[in-house]
Amino acid sequence: KRAPFMLFLAHKALHPNVVQRDDGSTGALASSQPEGFVAAERHRGRYASAVVPRRSNAMRAPTRTPALLRPIPGLPPLSAATGTSETDVRARLEMLLGVDESLARITETLRAMGQLDNTVVVFTSDHGYFYGEHGLNAERRLAYEETARIPLIVRYPPVARAGATVPQMAQIIDLAPTVLALASVADPTARQGRSLVPLLEGASVPWRDSILLEYYTDQVFPRTLTMEYQAVRTERYKYIHYVELTGMDELYDLQADPYELENLIGTAPGDRVLPELQAGLAKLQQDTGYRRDFRGYR
Repeated sequence: KRAPFMLFLAHKALHPNVVQRDDGSTGALASSQPEGFVAAERHRGRYASAVVPRRSNAMRAPTRTPALLRPIPGLPPLSAATGTSETDVRARLEMLLGVDESLARITETLRAMGQLDNTVVVFTSDHGYFYGEHGLNAERRLAYEETARIPLIVRYPPVARAGATVPQMAQIIDLAPTVLALASVADPTARQGRSLVPLLEGASVPWRDSILLEYYTDQVFPRTLTMEYQAVRTERYKYIHYVELTGMDELYDLQADPYELENLIGTAPGDRVLPELQAGLAKLQQDTGYRRDFRGYR
């Protein structure tokens, strides 16, 4: 019987201006290499003539979103010109081909070992990228759907149904209890995440109806320097509260406005649902130990 094993692999893709060497180390690009998103040499130009599909909120200036519309010294206003270029989108897609190859090698190795269907494969990422939505490009980590949502794919035939899509809201905090449950390991730790195993099995179980999104500003992107936020997302609505930007909150009806183009703050429909969402956000903050008088956790 083969001993249990676990492999955690993180690729550098899709980070710009970084090269990964054959030994796995990373570094700055050589002076002879182009800046930007640099795919493996064997993949460069694969999508040079590809027509990249865009979401309907891409390459257009935002409206009624004061946090995005506020002037930033040294930066142009958001517009089609500030969105992600076709060149960068194609380069990102070409970089992803290396990730595809890596995952294929892992899969084929497991198959050769006779362990493919006996191994849990989880594929995910740290955040999404803007492809010009709202006129944004590098300014990831915001609460909009394009960057707040990430892929989460699980392959494990004994539990996960092939080709099934789970409609419930899952979070990264669910991964630890899920892996422990699949490994039949007792977990005495109190966690905010929940095992996804019942959902993977197709069971009907009570589940969360909202999630908390948080961001604490850093020095990476000048445009988002003061856009610290706490947000709540339900199946229908998203309310974004900017901690440092007074009067710039946002509220979206994701059912009627999936691309988050119409901020409902200050409108009659928004006024009707805002108190409930604010109460829901406060409850999530309380559950996670957030204190309003302290930028951090207990």
